[in-house]
Amino acid sequence: SSNGVPAEAGLALYNAKGCFACHGADAKGVKAMGSANLTDKIWRFSGAEDQIRYSILHGVNDASDPETRVAVMPQWSEKMAIMIEARTYAIEEGEDPNEIDWDDELEGDEAERLTETEIKKLAVYVHQFGGGQ
Repeated sequence: SSNGVPAEAGLALYNAKGCFACHGADAKGVKAMGSANLTDKIWRFSGAEDQIRYSILHGVNDASDPETRVAVMPQWSEKMAIMIEARTYAIEEGEDPNEIDWDDELEGDEAERLTETEIKKLAVYVHQFGGGQ
């Protein structure tokens, strides 16, 4: 728990919102997708809770968000479900998920972001692992 927010609430949200699809049920990442291992004590950006919240809110490499970070993770929104589904399908079909045409996949998608409370819960949950590489 951090600042009164139990990590268990973050775990429930991590599972409910599908974070496990990229980061794995054990939060060690999915190598084929190039997703971050959240347990390795290596932070690509910062391990501070406010910085984890920033990454969840603004994502990474999201051209629609000028405050995005540069790496692999998109901001969490409805488009995340589309991206997870497309990457999973590509891997299952033996295709390179890094060659997906996201403009086609995400056409017309309306972003529905997480609430500030949900972002905080996820940040607290991820922070306990001490990783992010």
